[in-house]
Amino acid sequence: PYVLPGQQVRCAASISTSVRPERCSFACMDATEFLQTGARFDLILACNVLCRLARPRQWLALLRDSLEAGGVVVLVTPYAWLEAWTPREEWLGDSSEESSRVLADIMTRNGFSKLHHEEIPFVLAQNDRIYELFISELTVWSAASAASPGVSPT
Repeated sequence: PYVLPGQQVRCAASISTSVRPERCSFACMDATEFLQTGARFDLILACNVLCRLARPRQWLALLRDSLEAGGVVVLVTPYAWLEAWTPREEWLGDSSEESSRVLADIMTRNGFSKLHHEEIPFVLAQNDRIYELFISELTVWSAASAASPGVSPT
């Protein structure tokens, strides 16, 4: 168990007994700082993270150098940009269609190839009586050679 910084909420992470624990670790930190630790991964899964980052282009530029050779990036986002999380000048676009195109351009410039695209519906409960339906875009990306440096954000 761990406590989120600045909060009283205790969180617990667990793994299945069929998983080798020495191959797993858990961390609670800023997503951009996490990629700057130098750690490398076979899979980077970011669900509803992109539109909650202060500098999404910077984070996207760090992905390639954070992947092991043959690694895969899975991005799931509703492109629900809010200035409370991301300054407007950092948004990838003003609409989900524009954001999707900008994301694809950035990932392609950073040396990734799109393997899969899918629209994923999900429901967010605001309280016992209010539920919101969102549609997130799921994209799967691979890099031909993750050892090559990524392109800096524009």
